[in-house]
This record gives sequence, structure tokens and C-alpha cells, in this order.
Amino acid sequence: MIVIKTVGTILAFAIYFSWLPLPVVLITIVPYYFTIRHLAGRYLNPFVKSDLILPLVVSFVWMTASPMSTDGKSMANIAELFALGIVWSFLWLVRLVLICVVRNKKKSFCFYANCVLVIIAVLFALLFPALPE
Repeated sequence: MIVIKTVGTILAFAIYFSWLPLPVVLITIVPYYFTIRHLAGRYLNPFVKSDLILPLVVSFVWMTASPMSTDGKSMANIAELFALGIVWSFLWLVRLVLICVVRNKKKSFCFYANCVLVIIAVLFALLFPALPE
């Protein structure tokens, strides 16, 4: 029962984390595939494999690092996940701009940007102050 509850919580947090990045990705990927991709390179795919599990990983890392904070966190601190989604949206836009400017997909940059987001999730969980309920 505890496994089902934990997995459900991670999935709910992942959906909350993806609330802003998914529309940003969809809004930016449509012009990319119809206009910019023909200029930058026909077979450049801006996605990497780690993008698929990133919302789950970030949610899990944030959820496990939050209890380690010095002050008691409440459910109001779920706003940190929304802020992490905004950071991921910004990193996504930077990735698309770099692909369009360089005209080459740097898989290492995409992977390391996702790793930086996981590190930022830990920092948010540990250093963000507790919000009132």
C-alpha cells in the first residue's frame, strides 16, 4: 500500500511540475518542426531520452530532499515544483535557440541541462524557506 501511495504522489508531483513546461514545449515545437527545422537541419530532434523521465526524477528528488530541510515544510511548498517547471521551460528555450544557432544538436548539453535541473531541485528543496499553510 505504501508503494502505491508513493508512486501516486510522485506521479501527481510530476503532473504539477509539467503544468507549465508541457504547453511551452508544445507551443515552441510546432514552429520548430514547420519552419526552423528546415533551416537548421531536417533531422535534428531537440529531445533526448532523459526528457521522458525528467518530470518523474525531479519530483522524486524534490520529494525525498524536502524532509531533509532544516525548517518544517508544508504542502504550500509544492510551489517549488512549479518554479522548477519554469526553470525547465527556460532550459528548453535555451536548448532550442542553441540548436537553431549552432545547427547541431549537442546531446551532452541537453543531458547536462537536465542534470542541472535535478541539482536545482535538491537546492530548492533544501534552501527554499518553509511557506505558511
